[in-house]
Amino acid sequence: NQLLKTDGSGNLGWADDANASRTLLSTTTLSGTSTSTSITTTGYHSLEGVVYNLDTTGSNTGDMWLRINGDTGSNYHWAIHRQDHAGSPSHSAYGGISTSGFFFNNTGSSGFTNGNNQSNFFLYNINESGVRVNYHAINCGDYSATSGKPIIHTAAFWDSTAAITSLSINTSNTMDGGTLKVWGVK
Repeated sequence: NQLLKTDGSGNLGWADDANASRTLLSTTTLSGTSTSTSITTTGYHSLEGVVYNLDTTGSNTGDMWLRINGDTGSNYHWAIHRQDHAGSPSHSAYGGISTSGFFFNNTGSSGFTNGNNQSNFFLYNINESGVRVNYHAINCGDYSATSGKPIIHTAAFWDSTAAITSLSINTSNTMDGGTLKVWGVK
């Protein structure tokens, strides 16, 4: 981030913003069935991420999900509101039934169209001692089985108070393209 500043003599110029509130921490190309990126969260309150243009060797993305610190336990509690591929609204709550990741798609459905999908997600309270990490995501893309365009809104928490050191994107089909970007937010 840059600011327009004067040099003390009245001359305008661009300068780096020492108090920038959003810093790119990682850009990762997705491949295999799981791609992980290590991150340092010191000094940040939250993380902002985007996964986009995920492509797989299958006819569609299949299931795709985010894991924190490689945690495969049943520590991901979530509720979703969605508009399905036919434009019908619905919701699902999994507060008492834990899963091993935060899903970007309609879990167990045929997934999004390869290359035409994205997920914007946010992780809050990442450095608050003794506080669970909250997760919020908006996921969208073309639906591979029809011409529909589902939108999935997820609110959740990770049932851990550990510091976040890595994020991984996982799929039921092998990834051969797509990008994960992660920013730290002060």
